[in-house]
Amino acid sequence: MTRLALLAALLTAATASAHPPTPALNALKAVAAAERGDRLFDGGKYADAGREYGAAARLDPRSSWYRHLRAGAWLRLGEFDKAAADWDAAIQLDPRNAKALSNRGSIYALRDDPDRALLYHDRAIEANPTDAKNFTARAGARMMRGDREKALADLNEAVRLDPNNADALATRGGIQFIRGQTERALADLTEALRVNPAHIGALVNRSILRGPAQSDLAVADLTEVIRLRPDCASAFLGRAKLWAVRGEWKKAVDDMDAVLRLRPDLTNVDRSVSATGVDVAFGDAGACRPADFYHLRGHYRLNAGDVGGASDLTEAIRLDPKHAAAFAARATAFLMLGQPDMAVSDLGKAIEFNPADAGNYIGRGFVYLFAKQKADEAIADFDAALRLDPKSVQALVNRSAAWLFKRNLDRALADANEALRLDPANVFALTNRGAAWLGKKEWEKSIADSDAALRLNPQHLAAYGNRGTARVRAGDWERAAADLDAVLKANPADQNALNNRALLRAACPDARFRDAKGAAADAERYCDLTQWKAGAALAALAAARAEAGQFADAVKYQKRALEDAAYVATAFDDPHEVLKLYESQKPFRLPGK
Repeated sequence: MTRLALLAALLTAATASAHPPTPALNALKAVAAAERGDRLFDGGKYADAGREYGAAARLDPRSSWYRHLRAGAWLRLGEFDKAAADWDAAIQLDPRNAKALSNRGSIYALRDDPDRALLYHDRAIEANPTDAKNFTARAGARMMRGDREKALADLNEAVRLDPNNADALATRGGIQFIRGQTERALADLTEALRVNPAHIGALVNRSILRGPAQSDLAVADLTEVIRLRPDCASAFLGRAKLWAVRGEWKKAVDDMDAVLRLRPDLTNVDRSVSATGVDVAFGDAGACRPADFYHLRGHYRLNAGDVGGASDLTEAIRLDPKHAAAFAARATAFLMLGQPDMAVSDLGKAIEFNPADAGNYIGRGFVYLFAKQKADEAIADFDAALRLDPKSVQALVNRSAAWLFKRNLDRALADANEALRLDPANVFALTNRGAAWLGKKEWEKSIADSDAALRLNPQHLAAYGNRGTARVRAGDWERAAADLDAVLKANPADQNALNNRALLRAACPDARFRDAKGAAADAERYCDLTQWKAGAALAALAAARAEAGQFADAVKYQKRALEDAAYVATAFDDPHEVLKLYESQKPFRLPGK
């Protein structure tokens, strides 16, 4: 049972208004004072109620009941020591006062002393075995000791005695969830909320049970908690995590900011202030160390496009200098800032502090490959990741990309095939395999993989680019042009698409698709993006010049292209033969269908 349920049980039991008869001379005055106290208590005036109950106790010092009532008022005021003292006095006057015994036990439970709590709960049940609240309270103490089965037995008895006991239903639902009985757990939590729609513990537990799989419903539960308890920091934290699962990063950041407003020092973030001013735990739903909090908020901010999230990650690292996840996340910020060396350094720290996490090796390999063009270092990291996790699809996909970079098409195919065996719907593996088929001049196989990738993700530009290239080579000019136009509409700086559209416009055997001016514009844009150093870009410009009849320029640019060994090694068409065409005053033409 959570501390909230314990406290709720205490408050409920402490406010019963029936007053047993007393033989004292001042009995009538005592009863009148207690009744005034009840009215004040019901109006939320706990201090005044306590004074009236105290007056009743002085008028009838032999009555344990008035001590019990005053203890309830102390509890509402957060005066646990005074409440405990009054319940001790009540028990001394009447050792079989079941309510006082049960509440005294719950005070021990709130103070993390379940062994003493159980002694009092046992006595309460012995004194009154028909009160469901006594069994609910004892279940809480047993849960604190880790004795779930005995706790469950108590809760079953509590529900049998009182089917509308919301605390018992909510706590039993929590135990059943821990035992993996999710349907029973959901039924109990939902029933608890039917009985008491404002039961915070049931709402929190149901949100945890629903979790990411039913994130919309889980968010709704925590939103209701926040409506009922706007000071509930843990509910904001739990909801932030759910927003993150849903990819709603701005909302996640807003909720994290709310946590910080409520708990600026981030102490006991997994607790929320109750009506009595006492911290009430919500368990793992919101548990978070300060370093973890800043790591999460920094991560969410980066995903929301706020590179300032790096400052949160730096704070997480200050609080915990070995926080591997914070180092890994800050590497993303450095990438966003165009500082790949710093990203590599942070990922190295992440690996140092958590060498068993394959994701850190994958991250560093990604930076090596895509930001630093160091394929060998990238492959070494992907190899390390696969030793840790041989079924890592992400590592296989990235390693296939590294093999493509090195022009090792067979190994690229092998990794892409293995990734697709493990995950047949992986768009990136399909795209990489399509690129490998391109390298092998297997146009139809490349088109088939691109088609499959685009069925899964119709917005995947790399698949459009691969398919457009394959269609250029397969002689499917019209659809090739459509694919390449689609890529360049979305990303005018896509180098592969610029290259292939320039070639299509300069060298298509079908005159309807030739456009020397358009080809030159694409090729010049490609040259600008590569600082006029990439052989493929210069060759595309040479083809455009030849189509325009400017053969001297065509020869010049083709010769410059031949200085790029990578272009010479990977060109689909023999670049030396193309040069001979230009020297012979002939334009280059793509192969026909």
